[in-house]
Amino acid sequence: MSGTRNQPTLSGDSARLCAEPPPGERFRSAAQRGRHGDRQEGRRLWAATALAGYLDWPGVSQVRKVERQG
Repeated sequence: MSGTRNQPTLSGDSARLCAEPPPGERFRSAAQRGRHGDRQEGRRLWAATALAGYLDWPGVSQVRKVERQG
C-alpha cells in the first residue's frame, strides 16, 4: 500500500521500522492458522509503538505488520 495524502510517508516508515527496528524496540506478535474456504491459511501479526509519537493522528498508539500465507 502506498502512502496516503494525509500520511504520505507512513507506508515506508512502517516498513523500515519492521525491517530495522530501533535499539530496544520490542514487537508484540501473534500467529493464527485456520481454514479459509478450501485452503489452509496462516497469519502473523507484529505490533510496535515506536512510530506513535511521529504520526499526526490523534490517539494512535501502535503500528502493525500483517503477513499471510496460504
